[in-house]
Order: sequence, then structure tokens, then C-alpha cells
Amino acid sequence: MVATYFYTYVTVQIAIVEPVLRQAVRSNLYHLGCREISFTNDLSVLRERLDSAPCDLLMLQADIGSPRTAPAMVNAIRHGELASNPFLPVVAVTHNPTAEQVKALVDAGVDDILPYPWSESYVDARLENLIHNRKPFVVTSDYIGPDRRQKSRDEANAAMVKPFTVPNPLKAKALDRLSNATLEDQIRAMAQRVSIDKILRLAELCIRLAGEITALGAAGQQSSSVARNGLARLSDATRALIRRAGDSSYARACTNINTLHRTAQVMLQAIESGVEPELQLLERLALQAVHDFGVNPNLFHAPLTQDVIKKRISATKGA
Repeated sequence: MVATYFYTYVTVQIAIVEPVLRQAVRSNLYHLGCREISFTNDLSVLRERLDSAPCDLLMLQADIGSPRTAPAMVNAIRHGELASNPFLPVVAVTHNPTAEQVKALVDAGVDDILPYPWSESYVDARLENLIHNRKPFVVTSDYIGPDRRQKSRDEANAAMVKPFTVPNPLKAKALDRLSNATLEDQIRAMAQRVSIDKILRLAELCIRLAGEITALGAAGQQSSSVARNGLARLSDATRALIRRAGDSSYARACTNINTLHRTAQVMLQAIESGVEPELQLLERLALQAVHDFGVNPNLFHAPLTQDVIKKRISATKGA
């Protein structure tokens, strides 16, 4: 059965600077039936529109602004720091995308990347695929977006991070013809779930880092540079957790995380002063976090493999 799409109900925001590319996208969308199309070349205007006027699809030039501009905007959308919908379908377009460009966009959580020039039916096919086959999302300590993990990559950790289906405004409008109110309710409910998942992933990261730092010290593998690197990562992770969980149902648990953050900071200062920090102090705070957030207690006592030791040592080289 051939589906009928109602693109007239889809609101599209286009942020493309290059005239040829912008006209190609506009023509393709207009041919499909899209009429609610907004254009801007101004990044500040784009940010204002995404925050104040929800759209159903964002078409973004991959190399708009600096090389990091587009990935940073996609990452901010996915983490709820920009736009009212963290599940907004985002399609990047560009001439001859480089490997570095593709990796940055994928790591940020983009849905699709369209290389120009393309055939007449290419955009139609890619949007149809996004309607019917949009990848489920995953939430990790540093990523929210479509699940593109390889099966061979960290099977144990992958088992803890379950993919889930998120609201798809493009499908909701073009195929299901949902009302704005119904779609907004779906987005709001899913955003709350994602926020909790993000808090738990950050808590797990803090606990795992504290356990790793302690274990490296006990194994005699904790040089000052390795300790400094690990404590800096722990400091960053606890700060991110405090910022994310401060207004949530886990706000009370942040009292202990604040202490863990300050402890990591004090230990970093001790290392800078040539004093060996008492790394075992991290254990009590990490195990309290296990209790407060209700996560797997084995995270703190995860086996310290040779691969982990080599990775942490190599991370300090050249630093």
C-alpha cells in the first residue's frame, strides 16, 4: 500500500547560506507540497526561531558558520538547550561532506546527511525514510540521539543503554496528521523520560570514574598525570550531573554529588601542590551515589582491565 503524505501540514525551518543549495532544498520541498517554509542565514535568528516557534523539520547547512557550528547546534537541540523539541528531525545538507564533518554531525545526533548534488527524487526518498524508519534514540553520559552503535562495540555497556522510540514531528504531521496539542503532549512526556535517563547515565559515569581512579591507585598504576586526568574527568562529570539534576526528583541526591565534586577539586589541588591525594575517600561518596540514584553497585567495582590501564596512561601522553 502506497502511503499518502500531507506535507502541507509540515513546518520546515531552513538554515542554508549557500544560494544554490538553499534553492535546491526549497524546490524539492515545494515540489513535495511543503508550504510552511521559513528561511534564515542568521544564526542568532535561527536560535530565536527554534526556541519560540516550533517546527517539524530542520534543514541545516553542514558547514554553516565555523566547522563546529552545525554539530554544536544539533547537540544543543538534543540536550534540550536549544529549541523546544529535543526530538526535532534534523537533516544536514552539504557539498561533498568530509569524513570529519560526517563524524562530527553523527556524534552530535543528526538524523541524516544529504550530499549535494542529488537526483530529483532523492530528497523525497530520504524524508520518506525518516518518516517510516527513523532510528530509535539512546541516552548516554555524553550523547542523546539516534542509535548508531555497532554490535561489536562494548556489549556490556550497550546492554545497559536501551534504545527507545521518540516522537517524530515529521511523521506526526505528514502521515498521521496529529494535532499540535497531541504532539506537544508526546514531546513533553518523552522529554521528561530522557532527562531522567540522562541524569542516571551521568550518575553511572561519576561512579564508574570514582571506582576507576580508586582501583588504579590500589593497583599502583596511578601516576600523578593519570590521577590528574581521572580527577579532572570526575570533576567535569559531577558538575554536569549537578547542573542536570538540580531541579529534578534527584535534587536531594546532589548534596552528595556536590561533596564528590568538591573532593575531586581538592584532590586536583593537592596533586598540583605535589601532595598525594587520599583516593580512597572517593569510595564512600561513590557508593552513596549508588544508593541515591539506584544504579548498579557493580559500576564502582568494575574490573580494572589492562586495556583500561593502557587507555588512561596513553590519555596523559602529550598533555
